[in-house]
Amino acid sequence: MSYWFRIFSKNPWERGVLLLVGALSVLFLLPCKPGAAFSKKSGPEGSYFMPGWSEILLEGSKPLTRFLVRVRLNKAQGVCPYPLNEMKTPFLACPIESPDVLLISAETVTMSLLLPQEKYEHFVWFRPDTGDALQRLRWKKSGQEWLKLYRWEKEAVKRLSIRPKNEKEKQEWPSNWSKRRISSYPVFKNKPSEGAEHLSEPLVLLYLACRAGMRRIASPEKVLLFGKKGTHEVVLKFKKHKRMKINYIERIGGQERPKREKVQVFVYTLSSRQPETNYIHRERFSLLGLQRDIEIYVDVKRGMVVRIEGENDVVGKVDLRLVSVTLRKD
Repeated sequence: MSYWFRIFSKNPWERGVLLLVGALSVLFLLPCKPGAAFSKKSGPEGSYFMPGWSEILLEGSKPLTRFLVRVRLNKAQGVCPYPLNEMKTPFLACPIESPDVLLISAETVTMSLLLPQEKYEHFVWFRPDTGDALQRLRWKKSGQEWLKLYRWEKEAVKRLSIRPKNEKEKQEWPSNWSKRRISSYPVFKNKPSEGAEHLSEPLVLLYLACRAGMRRIASPEKVLLFGKKGTHEVVLKFKKHKRMKINYIERIGGQERPKREKVQVFVYTLSSRQPETNYIHRERFSLLGLQRDIEIYVDVKRGMVVRIEGENDVVGKVDLRLVSVTLRKD
């Protein structure tokens, strides 16, 4: 009879200790199994991951150019952002009353002495348990302005493009723009590869990276998402963990305080490919304007993006770093 079997059968106290250690080991290893970051199981309200921040501001710069990215994450229930709240179209549901839908948004601004200023606003409604996107609003707020509304359906993503038809309309609110066109983009002809059954959206990758980081997921995860007109298979892959210094402003309950600290981060890389089908629109993958060599740094203690690196065809390498965070009070 082995030593461990004798302990288990003859000593009740040590048997209890062994059972407790075994249970804790299972609980520790469970979040690290493949697929844990992209759980396909739904659950009651509050069972999904919700980070402790509601807004992060990232900033980057190059000679004569500055980049600002403001990301917000909240429950979608009862929220209808402008200009969708004034649109005279039933194309998108707003507000969504389900308590299990989140709304992530990003406002991006590029200021340069060499190029015209660019401003975009981007809203995505999605299910946090699976990462499935439901609908999206993209708003170009500079130059030739436009609104593009997207609705995820079973076999395709439908888009409503809204633009001013002339200079007079351009001076009016977007709700009065009358040049409108509906397009439909098939998602995929063949069954996607294993592990990419759900259709997400690029901006949701920030939420998924935060969730993976806080749960310390180190196994690669695959997600199928829709870009501008075509689908992409994207792999979120753990690269390394490290300690790094961050300097930022923390906001909570209307109060601000500067913080300088050293935090543990998980670094994730993104790689993408488009499925081989006959009618998928071919396009470059893009996340916040970054197109390749993208890395996302996540503070594993708070599930918060503190840095995003990547390259852009126009300006080259971009390094976005956290400058402020707004924390939830609850």
